[in-house]
Amino acid sequence: YSLGIKKENIRYIPNGVNTNVFKPSNKKGDLREKYDLPRESLIMLYVGRLSKIKNPLALVRIFKESKKNLKDLILLIVGQGEYSRKIKMLNLSGIRVIDYIPHHFINEIYALSDVFLMTSYYEGCPLSLLEALSSGLPCMIPNTIGARSLVTESKSGILIDTMITEKTMQKIIDFLKNEDLRIACAKNARDYALKHLDWNIIADQYYKFFLETQ
Repeated sequence: YSLGIKKENIRYIPNGVNTNVFKPSNKKGDLREKYDLPRESLIMLYVGRLSKIKNPLALVRIFKESKKNLKDLILLIVGQGEYSRKIKMLNLSGIRVIDYIPHHFINEIYALSDVFLMTSYYEGCPLSLLEALSSGLPCMIPNTIGARSLVTESKSGILIDTMITEKTMQKIIDFLKNEDLRIACAKNARDYALKHLDWNIIADQYYKFFLETQ
């Protein structure tokens, strides 16, 4: 409101997602075989640029600390950027970096994963988060303006500190260990996407707004 625009003249309409494409799969094991990933592991997924603002080295730290408590854990990173080479050079067992997946196959990556993870210093309304929610993934995302409201409103996961303190790490580990909570968050994520984020719903909001302004 600092620009002097009245609250009643502001209409917020979020990005949308194709919930028919990004959805849970009952063939998770087969998808994992397709991408040469273990069928039974717990897979944390990150999708996005590997740039400084995304805080990608925090992904590695979270994985390393969580791995001490969850031996069968995989961190799957899909994206490119200046930190890609640095992460690959760490050569850590359990971290898989895929530079590029064609967009018409990226839904399979979400579907084969168990948890969606973000560590960005700043986020607005990231498409990757919408795709994760639609795919029924419980989410662990930074407590930043914009993205956090999606997770808190949908009750689909937890908010984490980008500094990755001991308290934050314990919160992450507890969440990863609590299968019942993750299952509940997964259902909430999918339900929320169907009810609030499907492109048909978003398009209808735009249409109604245009009618109101005529």
